[in-house]
Amino acid sequence: MPDLQKHLPPKAPLAAGRANLLPALLVIIAVSALCIFISKPLGPWNVIFANSGLYIDLLALLFLVFMLWNSAKVRMSHVAVNWVRYGLLLWIAGGTFDLMDEIFVQPRWMGYYCEDLLRLSGMLLTTIGIYKIIDRINILYVDARSQSLKDELTQLPNRRFFIDTIREKQGHQLALMILDIGLLQENK
Repeated sequence: MPDLQKHLPPKAPLAAGRANLLPALLVIIAVSALCIFISKPLGPWNVIFANSGLYIDLLALLFLVFMLWNSAKVRMSHVAVNWVRYGLLLWIAGGTFDLMDEIFVQPRWMGYYCEDLLRLSGMLLTTIGIYKIIDRINILYVDARSQSLKDELTQLPNRRFFIDTIREKQGHQLALMILDIGLLQENK
């Protein structure tokens, strides 16, 4: 049983997840405070809370915060992870403006520039970051694949390379010559 524990991936520390959530909470508080100070409520609170759009926008905002929290679990020290995190922060800011327009009257400019522009910028940065992460993983995979086909010491093709080559050549005539270079080393 102890051997199985050695092969489990390490858990992300809770402090990293909390530290990732702090900027999001600050963005949500700042946007909410801005909307409270420059706008008035749409109507009585019972009417506002009866609006289903409020709960849908709240659910979307919570989903974005959850995605940001999960991004702390990515164990990659690459700039692409920061693109995703900053993109999610912008997206959260836009989502908070979207949530606040269900509660407060917002000027038209706030809907266009704050809500839509922040949300679209966040989506763009997040998409670019995800693309960069996938590209980085692909580069690492190709490198690992090419290293797995060669002997570390001699850099000659190994057994896995020959097995792959034989699979590719099925149906064609194939010749294989095996040299034992161990005998050559003994004569030195």
